[in-house]
Amino acid sequence: MLLGMEIGVWIGHSIRNWVLALTAVWDAARRMGSPIGGFALGYLVVAFIFAVLFASVWRADSTAFKGLPQHPHLIDFAYYSVMTISTTGYGDVVPLSHTAKVLAAVEALIGLAWTVVVFAPYS
Repeated sequence: MLLGMEIGVWIGHSIRNWVLALTAVWDAARRMGSPIGGFALGYLVVAFIFAVLFASVWRADSTAFKGLPQHPHLIDFAYYSVMTISTTGYGDVVPLSHTAKVLAAVEALIGLAWTVVVFAPYS
């Protein structure tokens, strides 16, 4: 019975430490709610604009990208745009034309700049 109480006390202390740590995280997240929401909205708007631009480049030159399906949909370009703006770049879709490469580079730079502009005042 004594062992059970010791285990209960140990679990209680562990939970208390986690709750205290998560409270600090929650407070920081609550303060950052508006900037994070604005950042996400801006990021998605920029990604969507570039998805449309990438689709336009593909319509003008269907060899501008490697790795797209024969008849890509907007979701294919949105996927590529999000991978580009986040600088993840899995490499399954690759720009081949100069226009597509320049657009991809500009999008990556805008994505990085957007992150700095939004979060720099909070650092």
